[in-house]
Amino acid sequence: MVNEALALKTAPPDKDKLKLAVETFKLAKEKYKPASVCYCVYAVLLELQSIEYLDDSAVKRLKELLETAMSSLPENMGETVKPAFLEILALIQKENVKVDADLFKKLNKCINEIDYIALREHFNATSEKLILYLKEPFSPDVSYRSWMISVAFDDPEKIKGKLTIKAGDRVIFDDYLYNRQSLEIPYKPDEKDDTLTFITANQKSVSRQIYFHEKIRTDRDFIKVYYMEHDCKRSIYNNHFRVAIVQLKYDLIHESNVIKIKHEKHDDRYFKKVTSILKAVIGKADLVVFPEFSIPFDYLAELKEHAEKSNIIIVAGSHYVTSDNLNKYQDLFNDRIGEDDIRKNISPVIIPGSKILHTEKVLGAKIERPLFDDVGMTNGTLNRIFRLGNNVSFGVMVCFDFLNDELRQRISDACKVILIPQTNPVPERFHEVGKIELVNPRSSGNKAYIMASGIFTFKGGSEIEGGDSGVFLTLDKDSYKIREHSIIKPIDGIKEQFIQIADLNTDFYSARDIQTAQVAIRTQLIHIFEELEILKSGEENLGAKAFLKALDGIESLKESNEIIKLLRDNDAVIKNHSPLMHSNISGNKLDNLKFEEIKDRCRAVVIK
Repeated sequence: MVNEALALKTAPPDKDKLKLAVETFKLAKEKYKPASVCYCVYAVLLELQSIEYLDDSAVKRLKELLETAMSSLPENMGETVKPAFLEILALIQKENVKVDADLFKKLNKCINEIDYIALREHFNATSEKLILYLKEPFSPDVSYRSWMISVAFDDPEKIKGKLTIKAGDRVIFDDYLYNRQSLEIPYKPDEKDDTLTFITANQKSVSRQIYFHEKIRTDRDFIKVYYMEHDCKRSIYNNHFRVAIVQLKYDLIHESNVIKIKHEKHDDRYFKKVTSILKAVIGKADLVVFPEFSIPFDYLAELKEHAEKSNIIIVAGSHYVTSDNLNKYQDLFNDRIGEDDIRKNISPVIIPGSKILHTEKVLGAKIERPLFDDVGMTNGTLNRIFRLGNNVSFGVMVCFDFLNDELRQRISDACKVILIPQTNPVPERFHEVGKIELVNPRSSGNKAYIMASGIFTFKGGSEIEGGDSGVFLTLDKDSYKIREHSIIKPIDGIKEQFIQIADLNTDFYSARDIQTAQVAIRTQLIHIFEELEILKSGEENLGAKAFLKALDGIESLKESNEIIKLLRDNDAVIKNHSPLMHSNISGNKLDNLKFEEIKDRCRAVVIK
């Protein structure tokens, strides 16, 4: 019956005769082993013959039959038939959604080696059906740029009915194409690459691999930079995002081909200063950002513990990846950091409840670039934005990256708050760029550019450089006139350490001022003083002890008039040791303030 069913090589097999043969094999298979083998083999062939064309449900059934057939084949038959079955299985695996020419070559070779003429002919028919099943119904071209997936269709008329497009498991398009030749789909990836799957109404699918990188030009070549979004799963439910901006003093050195902080391993006072700052902002901020180079790698484990306890996000400045720390990264960081990352300048973002994520500095400042035999910074290739809710997201751009138009535009397009940890002797350039961005916005809504600047010495020099930390943000025409108040500049040439708490209204729109009496931003300063530094000049530094005593008194007093009297009595020593604090309390600035408002003008962290 089988031979008769497959006798006509130029015509389809006789399905009725083949069906009768399979039923006969089934009746005999319990008592006669060769009948069991034949039943399994020809049941597969009958399944293929019974359907007009292969679809996903038919392929699923076919896979089950193939696996059963292969397990029943005796060794002498398996030498020729089993390889053909294996190649068919390889072709119809889920991930192989397009024709694989090499697999078809293997399949055809296996078919030609089958000893049984009837089987060989039927396998050839099977190969033709597989080609029709696996052949792409259309050929889309995909690309990615500016947070947008672009899809171009070769012939949109081929797509009938609704088209579904998935990136991984996420549906990003589910609609009729209406003969459009291209689509632009807004998309913020959370991985460096993914598979796009196009599913038509009749469940035919096409897939394309897509890489979420863009090319950034350098003076020699292009760098592939990946932009990704991370959902922090920490929704901020109101319209206020509180950021603690830290301006910190430290000494930098250039050693072993990297720039690093001098205090890294031997100065307990510096570590105490960092942890004291973190304690001071508990309950006052959702996020704290430190300047570039201010937080060494060795501090990260303890900073992560602090973040977990205080439920605050810490942008831990930045540091260079060095070879002596490579084995330690994997216990702390979400991404694998290996030898290729040595000398990258990375900014760790510590989010409670997860491993540390990071953003990489793409373009080095002048001092970080290769010159003569100096190898310089390794260019970064990764930049993330962090989502805290539908209306709050932030990005991190380390220092010089903010000056690059392409890098800045990508991050500005994706989020409202951009943090710029920097260690730069000329911070004014960053302010000018921030102003231009706000005057000529690329998109609607409010933006805030937050500068966390170090005040630093370099290579043992005595001159303190940097500073000018603060916020540039979208304001209405009246507030715009006084926006310089949000940047804390030196007074009398003295650069001071401080924490600026910036309470940002993420719903603020400059063209709307109704119902809610909106406030764009509120700020508060917390000064940072180091007792040893205040006392170090001895007799020459008159009033040092009086200044420290006044700071202690501010915290202990309970009445407004007592604090005002203390401040007035110590006006000269306060001006001598902190012109910044003096500028906030001098003249009539304390008039008509409440007790807590007066204390807020002179709050301080004193490192003993």
